[in-house]
Amino acid sequence: MALEFRGKVQDPEWKKFWERTAAVSSLLAALLFGVAFGNIFRGLQIGPDGYAGTFLGLLNPYALLTGLLFCAFFLFHGQLWLAHKVSGPAAARAAAIAARAWYPLLALFAAWAVYSWADTGLSANFLERRWLLLLPLGAAVSLAAARLLLARGRAACAFGWSFAAIALFSLAGFAGIYPDLLPSRLDPALGLSVYNSSSSPYTLRLMAWVVALFLPVVIAYQYWVHRVFGAPLSASELKRSGMY
Repeated sequence: MALEFRGKVQDPEWKKFWERTAAVSSLLAALLFGVAFGNIFRGLQIGPDGYAGTFLGLLNPYALLTGLLFCAFFLFHGQLWLAHKVSGPAAARAAAIAARAWYPLLALFAAWAVYSWADTGLSANFLERRWLLLLPLGAAVSLAAARLLLARGRAACAFGWSFAAIALFSLAGFAGIYPDLLPSRLDPALGLSVYNSSSSPYTLRLMAWVVALFLPVVIAYQYWVHRVFGAPLSASELKRSGMY
């Protein structure tokens, strides 16, 4: 709604209101997205009759820490995209924000890793299969590479490494809970896994064919869109749009 209504009225206060609305709603979306994943990584209070916890129980310290980590990831990643997508003072400002955001992101990532090792079941798979440690280590290396490339003024490459960090971080989380999808903190047998919650073999084969047919089309379309609109916006274009 904020993106749609911002340009409907040419009034500075009107635009400022919707810009703030977009900022707050985006922050809450990132935070709650991280809280959801934090509870998945930590495990839910799933009993014989389903979820046995409360709503406030979902806002536990570990889940909130994961939410803050997601906010930091999105802030850093988004500013890198802006630094690449725009030019002039707006690009310099985005690069400066990304450079400052990298430090709390790294601190939150380290805190999350320690907390995960101490209070969740994520460590079990990593101890059993040591090669899985390459996933979180790869995420840390990717973050370091993104910061180094940003310092050298290569925002596009930094954005790519930031994307790699997010992908490796996500893979590390799901590798840690595998084969569970929704682990239970009450009884591991009551959790949802890839085995007890999967569809029938016929449905899986059918969906595999659907994905094989349509995923290349989606990827090709996204590639085409980025090629058409991939050129950075100039300072004059930003001023005409009223965004800067």
